[in-house]
Amino acid sequence: MKAKLVVSIIGLALAPFAPFAIADEKDDKKEKHDDHDHEGHDHGAHGKQGPNHGKLITEVEPHLEFLVTKDGKVQLTFVDDHNKVVAIPEAGFSMVCGNRAKPTKMSFKKVGKGYISKEKLPAGKNIPTVLSVKPGKDAKTKTVRFNVNLNDCPSCDYLEYACTCEH
Repeated sequence: MKAKLVVSIIGLALAPFAPFAIADEKDDKKEKHDDHDHEGHDHGAHGKQGPNHGKLITEVEPHLEFLVTKDGKVQLTFVDDHNKVVAIPEAGFSMVCGNRAKPTKMSFKKVGKGYISKEKLPAGKNIPTVLSVKPGKDAKTKTVRFNVNLNDCPSCDYLEYACTCEH
């Protein structure tokens, strides 16, 4: 009985330090994980950005950076697996966003190596978006659905749609 009581008292005495032991273990695992080559596997698109600090859409090949410009337009830029801009002159896009009852249809024009919308995003901070991308004349169209969250991220320097942290 005394042995159980002693073990219980020791357990209670050490309990406040348990979260630190767990955190250290997680840090050790992260260090071991970061110690290897990441090529060949994906850790998810969260936190990945394109070269202009926009949202990286990895469902499209080549990948596509989605960036909301300061004037509220959308800039689309193709990037390779190393996040370098790739010119795709014959790409096609269609985008519908905003309120379902009165959606905003976006069209795009070629500018340099990328594309920019002719229209501005509709008003609001969280805009439902459906983007269809055809990355070449003979390519299949890929449709991607997401929300463009224009709120400031509380943890990093970017808007929520292009957030790099894991809050």
